[in-house]
Amino acid sequence: MKLHRYGHGSAASILTGDTKATKALRLNYWFLLVVAGIVLSFSSFAFSAVVAVGTCTNLPFYANIQLAVNSIPAGSTIKICPGTYPEQVLITKNMTLLGVAANGLFGTTAAGANNPVIVSPTTGVVVNANDLVDASGIAAQIAVVTPTAQVATPIVVNISNLTVDGSNNLIAGCSPDLVGIYYQNANGTVNHVVTRFQELPPSLFGCQIGLAIFAQSGYTSGEPPR
Repeated sequence: MKLHRYGHGSAASILTGDTKATKALRLNYWFLLVVAGIVLSFSSFAFSAVVAVGTCTNLPFYANIQLAVNSIPAGSTIKICPGTYPEQVLITKNMTLLGVAANGLFGTTAAGANNPVIVSPTTGVVVNANDLVDASGIAAQIAVVTPTAQVATPIVVNISNLTVDGSNNLIAGCSPDLVGIYYQNANGTVNHVVTRFQELPPSLFGCQIGLAIFAQSGYTSGEPPR
């Protein structure tokens, strides 16, 4: 093995020759590069500011909306591809949900199938929040809830270009209260969103429950909810 210096007065050195030591160094170097590449490929999901649900974009993507919500950091945007999503979504951090068309775009540049639809899970909706007035159960298809410890700085969640369909919710009585989109002590905007069929079957007409969009606040400030 030879040790060469390069440059003018430089203290840096390079190794030449094919000794066992240099071969081992090369192998270790390439091994570290491969491992680093694998780590980066997996961590791209965790650190992307913009991800997708579905495969209509070139972004890192998830199979369903709740998995995407759980996996990405606060402040991220989830682009939701056209399709039907049988789930309830609970959001407790800053985020944007943005429905996109088949070409991964929205607005005037959208092309192909459009308007992803959130529908009731096949097993029906369940309670995922509680009313601030009487603590009764709320089964929200999208629930945006600021955590109690964080209520002084409410989360901000913006929702656009979605349809929320309450059909087949399987609620069999006068509770829980079915809500399409529910904001609790949270801020945000709802644009170009359709909420429909947040209702019970005709046999339960007297229950008078079901709301398309419902917002409540005020459960730690000493004032009544509103």
